[in-house]
Amino acid sequence: MAVTSLPGAPTTRLSFGRLAAINAFWFGGGAHWQPIYIALIPVGASIIAGPNADLLIGRVTAAGGVFALLTPILVGWLSDRTVTRWGRRRPWMVAGTVLNIIGLGLLALSASQLTFIAAYLLVQLSNNAAGAAYTGVIPDVVRAEDRGRASGLLGTMNQLGTVVGVGLVGLTFKFYG
Repeated sequence: MAVTSLPGAPTTRLSFGRLAAINAFWFGGGAHWQPIYIALIPVGASIIAGPNADLLIGRVTAAGGVFALLTPILVGWLSDRTVTRWGRRRPWMVAGTVLNIIGLGLLALSASQLTFIAAYLLVQLSNNAAGAAYTGVIPDVVRAEDRGRASGLLGTMNQLGTVVGVGLVGLTFKFYG
């Protein structure tokens, strides 16, 4: 079956390096979430909530799940309609990434259950906002015939990031307990 492109769609084949650069965000996403779930949430909850750590973990992840479900839908819709001199997606990607870094710092430094939950929700909101915008990049810049290759690389980058993230958590626990 022949693949047909819409008018105005990309027509140039992108190099492997360019596709890897486009999908680098997903490597970071894979490396980002595993340390949060394996170490940061459980250790932080134990420090903050002591014997009630499991309850805090449940609250944090349940509320975060709602944000993870709704944010991509809303931001995807908004980024499709955004018009700026920086493009449709870039403002959402940059703002989401910057806010995510801030949220991670706040999460690591949280001293109360309320700040812990708020920081985690900021991480969920911002990372999912950036991710929703990044998801639209492949159809925007990759020609139809190469989208399978680009999407396969997206999945590969995400899984490689996950392996690196888990490895870093393992090394951290090995050296620092």
